[in-house]
Amino acid sequence: MTIHRKLAAILCADAAGYSRLMADDEAATLRSLNDARALFRERIEAHGGRLIDTAGDSILAEFPSAVEAVDCANEIQHELAKRNSQLAEHRRMQFRACRLEQSPGDQERFVAGMRMAGLKYA
Repeated sequence: MTIHRKLAAILCADAAGYSRLMADDEAATLRSLNDARALFRERIEAHGGRLIDTAGDSILAEFPSAVEAVDCANEIQHELAKRNSQLAEHRRMQFRACRLEQSPGDQERFVAGMRMAGLKYA
């Protein structure tokens, strides 16, 4: 039996303080989340990635290239920071993110965290 392996860079992110934001203003939080999801989707696709899931306040994407994953995350970082600078501090939606390397058949291994403006390392 031949085992086929695939090396992929994984971008995972979730909104920090999402429950607090929802308790403060549900409608504004959902607008911010949907805007952030649209940004993630656009940048992921532009960098050859595949959006896997957007359950709750999280984003999960796969890239065939770690370089593309990091470039994508950097673009998202800058755009989220720009958008957040226009909001009151208590309304800013920030994301925690990490990059994982996964080989099917192996356990996921933590490779590196990315500290980003608007994306906090989890």
